[in-house]
Amino acid sequence: MRNMVLDGLMIALAVTLGFPSGTARGAEAPPARMVVDVKHDLVRLGVAETNVSGGGKTNDTPLLQAAVDFVAKRGGGMVIVPPGLYRVGGLEIKPGVEFTGAGTDRTVFRAWDRSRMFTVRGGGLRSFTAYGTSSEDRSGDKWIVGTKGRGVGSSAAASHIISISDTLGPVVVDHVNAYECRYDPLYVGTVDGLRVCHCRFDRAGRNVTSLVGNTRNFVFSHCYFGSLWGLYHVDLEHNAGKFIRNGAFVDCVFDGERAGAMNTDTWGRMLIFSGHEELENYNITVVGCTFQGIFVRVRGVFPSVRFLYNRWQGVPGGVFVRVRTNPTGDFRNAVVRGNRFFAEGGKPPAKLVHGVTFSGASVFEDNVPDVLDGHPPQAAGTETTWREDHPAALEADDTPVVVKRDASTKGEVYLVRMPLGGHEFRFADRTVSKYGAGKGADVALHTDPFLALGKAGLRRLGSGRIEDY
Repeated sequence: MRNMVLDGLMIALAVTLGFPSGTARGAEAPPARMVVDVKHDLVRLGVAETNVSGGGKTNDTPLLQAAVDFVAKRGGGMVIVPPGLYRVGGLEIKPGVEFTGAGTDRTVFRAWDRSRMFTVRGGGLRSFTAYGTSSEDRSGDKWIVGTKGRGVGSSAAASHIISISDTLGPVVVDHVNAYECRYDPLYVGTVDGLRVCHCRFDRAGRNVTSLVGNTRNFVFSHCYFGSLWGLYHVDLEHNAGKFIRNGAFVDCVFDGERAGAMNTDTWGRMLIFSGHEELENYNITVVGCTFQGIFVRVRGVFPSVRFLYNRWQGVPGGVFVRVRTNPTGDFRNAVVRGNRFFAEGGKPPAKLVHGVTFSGASVFEDNVPDVLDGHPPQAAGTETTWREDHPAALEADDTPVVVKRDASTKGEVYLVRMPLGGHEFRFADRTVSKYGAGKGADVALHTDPFLALGKAGLRRLGSGRIEDY
């Protein structure tokens, strides 16, 4: 009887202390989860000879990397970065490590060099803001996008802010802001189990966010994709031989309202789905999101996409778009349900679908306006591949360039004959250069739009014809 009473007391005491009752007699308690505060613990734990200051004057990468490695080797845990300003470049986050700031308005990182700021192999990032620019006088309203799509001449130092690639486990990015880099604030490839929540990405030299392949089982939730970029907005574009599938965007904002400001791009106001002939890219759900001046583009064939209960605002040129450079833009077995489509002034757009086919078992239902609800699916696209078509990715050819004044009109009106893609024209001296190579260009011509870059303005003068001369 006495032993039974003692056993009962020991079990009660074990529960009070937070240990499993089975470990009360003879078993060791589980090890405590490691937590390292980089401002206070590095010297104490023998990680480094100094702690991190957070003064923003020196390269903090070596000390932060030592903390990450220390925690990773001991089974994982948290690296805490207190309030302050830190400079990083090429910091690698390893599986099992949660790299955690003290809040997006308190823990701030800026680029130390031109490398990727954070390369994430596993674990996660939480609660901080990171800028790809090195100082405040190159940031904010003083940020310069650089040559469109290439970041040349940008005020940013870092190539990417967060690169998630070749991971060895799931990754979580939570309450992180990433702004102002030469390429993509968030660049994703080779990850199974990505969760990106309550994050903001903006001011990109190339794309605001790119998913480039071997990415599956991912969710973006409550994220904001901003409206200042140099190439595309959000791009699901696999690299060769790779795939993107089984993912979702939930309650996110795709913002294009400021596109074109600060010499940024208007061409790529798109959430892009790029398919290929193997049909390895599929099963993406977009639900409860808001699109402000952003439309959806499909290149090739992309099966099993669902657009559910979203809102489109300010999209007069169409919501689902195939541009002329792609023979096929086909959402196969798609579901378009419960969406609200509005152009400028709250009116329905003149056209919901511009060149895109919805084939297979695709359905439209409960949308406003309901012009496509209940219509039978269309014939499948015959061309399943696609090719890049932005001028920054095109090589100019040796087609002769002819510039002559149009004598039939008054004023400085010129007829310019130049290759269809990849060239710019400057009115001041009537010179043509390859896209991105010239300085002070006014217009660029490529496979779809005709872009006003500098002093030139574009007006539609009415119907006409194209003549060879």
